[in-house]
Amino acid sequence: MIPGTLAIAFSMALVPLVTAAYVRNEKEQVKRQLNDVFQILLFLTIPACIGIALLARPLFTVFFTANDVGTDLLQFFSPIAVLFSLFGVTAAVLQGIDEQRFTVLGLLLGLLAKSVLQMPLIMLFEAKGSILATGIGYAVSCLFMLYIIKKYVRFSFGLVFRRVVLFIFLTFIMSIAVLAVYYPLSFVLSPDHKLSATILVIICGGVGGVVYAYLSFKLHLSDKLFGPRGMRLRQN
Repeated sequence: MIPGTLAIAFSMALVPLVTAAYVRNEKEQVKRQLNDVFQILLFLTIPACIGIALLARPLFTVFFTANDVGTDLLQFFSPIAVLFSLFGVTAAVLQGIDEQRFTVLGLLLGLLAKSVLQMPLIMLFEAKGSILATGIGYAVSCLFMLYIIKKYVRFSFGLVFRRVVLFIFLTFIMSIAVLAVYYPLSFVLSPDHKLSATILVIICGGVGGVVYAYLSFKLHLSDKLFGPRGMRLRQN
């Protein structure tokens, strides 16, 4: 939830700009702002959620106590947080373009999908079944609302999709770096004790963040997503 909340905060800051451009009937500006909203959201949430999944063991120990079941569930749930974040932003965008009635309909469709699938999935996968049903519910809601945005704004998701592929590739490289540091360190610092788990999270999370940021700067993604601020960060 934490990375999702931070990503929503960054991307939601652009929603008023989308609304203002929509009210002025500046269609191309609306599309540019939507591109920024979705790209910033996914640029931040994808690596953050995968990072949590990779460091699920020490993270769970830091906040609770070492537990195999809890670690497994956290690892399984983490990627679904991307959908949770996407749901919040798409709902806000629909409100910004005065199509909030579809937000309610999207929510109802998601709840229906979750309600129908929850019991069968729990019977098949036990605790993970409930998480999977929640993820499918969010996916149904998000897909419906994205379709509405595409229809009413005539927005193409082509650029967003291509960027997502790039974000996933960068996240994959980041994951290799994190695991390359985590596994050797875990022999020295136990992920089952709070202090050593905290150190593991800080070191490995820091390595992952630095690698992802470095690759983003090298590819000038920071310039494209954050404008002059991103350019200043890259130059520094």
